[in-house]
Amino acid sequence: MIPVVDKPTIQYVVEEAVEAGIEEILIVVSSGKDAIKDHFRTHAELEALLDKKGKTDALECIQSLSGLARIQYANQFEMKGLGDAVLCAKEFAGQDPVPAIRTVKGDLQKGKAFYEERCASCHGAEGEGNRLVRGPSLR
Repeated sequence: MIPVVDKPTIQYVVEEAVEAGIEEILIVVSSGKDAIKDHFRTHAELEALLDKKGKTDALECIQSLSGLARIQYANQFEMKGLGDAVLCAKEFAGQDPVPAIRTVKGDLQKGKAFYEERCASCHGAEGEGNRLVRGPSLR
């Protein structure tokens, strides 16, 4: 959960993928990466507290995270590399081609065209049924 300015890197990746039309996202995580899962889930107690205190900007920010896309997680039990991470997504992808996007130094802020190009190569120009598989960061 390395922050860039005010957000974790994974949030930028998810937001850019959503902007490109991807609706279902699978994040491949290793054990102990609960912070990633917690980041995108609903936080009812925090939302109630922010609402009670009238902190609408913070409330809207928190609520927007859980509604970005349908996010699922797959556990990579052993760190065997990117190929193994993609293999962990086999059930999620089924027979459908999906773009596999990983965060690597320099990948941030490539923008909508970056993801649309990958979706188009998987789904044709329409990009129907866009789903994203995100594997572990490689350094």
